[in-house]
Amino acid sequence: MNYFKITIMVLILQFSFSLKAAEFCVTTAFELHNALATAESNGTHDTIKVAEGSYKLFGNPFSYQETNGKNLTISGGWTDFQGNPCGQQLSNNPYGTVLDGNLSSIILEIELSGNGDLDVSGFNFINGYTATGRGGAINVSHVNALETGKVTINRNVFINNEAEFGSALYLRHANEFQIRNNLFFANNAHVRYVVSTLQINAFGSLFTNNTVLNNTVTADDIAGVGLSGSHGAAVLLANNIIRDNEGLDLRVQSASALYLKNNNIDKMNTPPPIEDLNNIDLPARFENSLLSFTPAAISPLVNAGTKPCSICPIPIPFDDSWAIGTIDLAGNIRNQKGKVDIGAFESSHDPDLIFWGTFD
Repeated sequence: MNYFKITIMVLILQFSFSLKAAEFCVTTAFELHNALATAESNGTHDTIKVAEGSYKLFGNPFSYQETNGKNLTISGGWTDFQGNPCGQQLSNNPYGTVLDGNLSSIILEIELSGNGDLDVSGFNFINGYTATGRGGAINVSHVNALETGKVTINRNVFINNEAEFGSALYLRHANEFQIRNNLFFANNAHVRYVVSTLQINAFGSLFTNNTVLNNTVTADDIAGVGLSGSHGAAVLLANNIIRDNEGLDLRVQSASALYLKNNNIDKMNTPPPIEDLNNIDLPARFENSLLSFTPAAISPLVNAGTKPCSICPIPIPFDDSWAIGTIDLAGNIRNQKGKVDIGAFESSHDPDLIFWGTFD
């Protein structure tokens, strides 16, 4: 009897262990390829930590095709602590973990199934390329176009990526997209969009605290953000800078409900929003240093953002189903003195009310 009980307990423990998430620490492109290949078939939820450094591709993307409905979390910005190359995540260098497509391929190509969630954060995506494909830096799709699972793209940089559609980011067929605290700068689309999402009969897309600037297009007139949702899929944009892109800065199509809150957007084509609150169209006015996207004291972006509800009704309304995050893209505290800025980078100063908004 005791032997039988012990055998059952061992089997239960083995089964429980098999359900635990697997964790990987990678320091080379080869290790990242292998970690993704293992994660897609090991039948568990997986976490991949990527140490700071440069990871260059030579024609084949970092790819992940899972069929078990398991979650994947992949994050950059890890540094050494007591001999562990992924021992700590300092979060203060948005450019430190470079995934370089080398103008040879899409950088990160992911296919999900079932209710599997995806979380990608802490990377600098550069030089992703596809001549006729979608998503030069990141392409995420769902098996059989199932609108399930949640995709979160948080605190990443996208520079000099190129694709037919979605030069930096292309997401399709998940139940929920959360895209926040990212920088999209100087990417080129052959046809249209730097960011493109597609959903049908889903919860929706929440695009918050992103900076989208100076992206270009070759054939069409929409280099900015394109969000598409229908048959119940809603769209929220809050606290974004989307301007100075070639052609339109924003296009929203077929959304069942659209919410625009506290954005700085220039040229857009959208259906009538349910809420259109505190949006502006003014020069961003960043701090005067190379590639700085932090608002200056005279910027209209300072303390001009909004926050979702802190005490929320149940169920939580769609337009409050997002978070500002604890830190911004550069690792600065996001919520300062109870206020937040517009864009991916949070400033540390109060607005200069004498000069705010007085010149273009």
